[in-house]
Amino acid sequence: MCKYLDISSRTIQRWRKNGLTDKRKGASKVVPKKLSEEEVSTIYKLLCSNEYKEMTPAEVFNSLLDKGIYHATTTVSKTTDDTAFTNELTKTGDGTVTYASSKTDVATVNETTGEVTIVATGETVITATVADSDTYTYATKTASYTLTVTAADTTQQKSAGSISYATTTVSKTTDDAAFTNELTKTGDGTVSYASDNTAVATVNASTGEVTIVGAGTATITATVADSASYTYAIKTASYTVTVVTEQQATTYSITLTGPYSNFTLVMEYQEGDTWNDMATKYPDYIKIYSNKYLGFYTDGFICDEATGNKVLPTAVIDSNKTYKIE
Repeated sequence: MCKYLDISSRTIQRWRKNGLTDKRKGASKVVPKKLSEEEVSTIYKLLCSNEYKEMTPAEVFNSLLDKGIYHATTTVSKTTDDTAFTNELTKTGDGTVTYASSKTDVATVNETTGEVTIVATGETVITATVADSDTYTYATKTASYTLTVTAADTTQQKSAGSISYATTTVSKTTDDAAFTNELTKTGDGTVSYASDNTAVATVNASTGEVTIVGAGTATITATVADSASYTYAIKTASYTVTVVTEQQATTYSITLTGPYSNFTLVMEYQEGDTWNDMATKYPDYIKIYSNKYLGFYTDGFICDEATGNKVLPTAVIDSNKTYKIE
């Protein structure tokens, strides 16, 4: 029997100790990582395919290591204001790829192109899945990345705007036509206008054009509102309109003579004018010092002759008074 089985008599003796069992089929222990019949079939087909049939097993192994799909970026952060985007996928071979989103209420994905559209805040996983082709097989068939979407910051950095009037006092008569005092404005804030005394002057709320109504004083105020691009620390600018009757607008004159330079100045003014107005009309001769006193030329201060007191810039010129230089 040993001769026909091609084994030694000593082998038969060892088998007889445990029941004379044929041991030639190899070890009876279980191999945990043993390939399944399906895996063996896959490997067989792969090795016999046109792509690999001329390669050694080692060459096939190295080639398979280079095949697969993956995303270079596995985490992406976006806001709800961001536009659609695509996270680049690297793929070897010609397998067909499809895409899916785990939470379509956060973001949807074009199943063919992989383009992602933001829907709302939250977190979703975008997964690319590749299918084996006739010439390529993929050991790893999926690649994923996590997309986190947060609420967009709606706060914009606004530029500083401003409004102002170059002229803050305007004198008119009751016969004067409508007018507009030019407003200087930076930025695109909307401006509205108002008058505090419509019995004296009204103002167009949109254009700022002022219409004279009667004698008296009115304050015209421009108010600007912040816009999407500009904010205004100071939101108002005002000027005063003084309106007199045509009779009141009669021009008067006053004569000032310097005691040292023998220089005489004849000044014209209207009823209601202040010494500030004179300083504006005759800047070469009348100066304001420390916002308190008026100097005449180089000869001294303008004073009330009756009292000897220095004249204040805000004082209204009185045609019944006499003024002198001291």
